[in-house]
Amino acid sequence: MKYDIDEYREAVGCIVWDEDWDRILLVRRSPKETSCIGLWEVPGGKVEDYEGEPDDYRKDTADTELSEETGMVLPDWDYGDVHVDHDMMKIYSTIHYYQEKNQNPVLSEEHDAYVWITPEEIMNQHDNGQLWVSHHLLHFISKDSLQPGWGQMQLRLQDRTRN
Repeated sequence: MKYDIDEYREAVGCIVWDEDWDRILLVRRSPKETSCIGLWEVPGGKVEDYEGEPDDYRKDTADTELSEETGMVLPDWDYGDVHVDHDMMKIYSTIHYYQEKNQNPVLSEEHDAYVWITPEEIMNQHDNGQLWVSHHLLHFISKDSLQPGWGQMQLRLQDRTRN
């Protein structure tokens, strides 16, 4: 089957790592949302401005969504993986953010709770029916692509702290 991905919607998810780089931030959709109330997801949203290069508008969208949904502005980041979902006609990209010192989010009205959790805990709790998470996040965890760029980011942070 041939797909015309030019017609697909595009969204970006923000994978925010804690200072130990073993847990990520999940936020829960609040009752004020119109769909998927109670779903645990990473901060993020749809791309609305397609100006410039794809990497640029994806990063701009991620920065905006992260700030709006959590109050966080994190300077250390790296590009993540991309999930093309043909059933939903959606392209979902990830941007990884790394904290030097843990900070907790200040949630917008879109979300009513947050948790710091390891990818393994996400899968275990999902598999046991204890945690409802977005299928995009499950995709990245299941194909072990949640941490692309991790090694390069560690090297950059180490180089920066040495100088």
